[in-house]
Amino acid sequence: MASSVGRPRVASTTRATATTLTTATTVRRPPHGQRSTYQCQAELLIEGNPATSCIEALTAAEGLFGPQNPEISWQLVLAGRRHLRMKQPQQAKPLLERAFALAESAPVVSSDRPLAQAYLAIARHRLGQGGAELAAQAKDALAKIPGTENTRKELADEFD
Repeated sequence: MASSVGRPRVASTTRATATTLTTATTVRRPPHGQRSTYQCQAELLIEGNPATSCIEALTAAEGLFGPQNPEISWQLVLAGRRHLRMKQPQQAKPLLERAFALAESAPVVSSDRPLAQAYLAIARHRLGQGGAELAAQAKDALAKIPGTENTRKELADEFD
């Protein structure tokens, strides 16, 4: 995966924002869950970072919502992305399959399903289990969603 010059600065800003956002809580998302999710997102932007907070974010979300609640789709995708980064597609695949199934059943936001679908396609591809059709469907859906340029680039890098 190609690194971006602006990513360390963006990650630093995201990390600072994560700390700030933990004070703006809602009943559904307590501070700890928000902080670890934002921290994970920041860590994934830094090339070579093991993004260990992604596992913490998933654990917090599962503890709050339960393991089969669609609310945890994003944390499952983040944890799956972490495993893909660590060259562990076999660990990523079940997390991403769960995220995809939960997002299909009741997506919380419009990007849940195509993001889970995109990273599941990448995991399957790296395991030699195809994934091209899933990737094509994800690309089409992501093209309509602002802010998904990085994921679309990852799909292009993997499949084109």
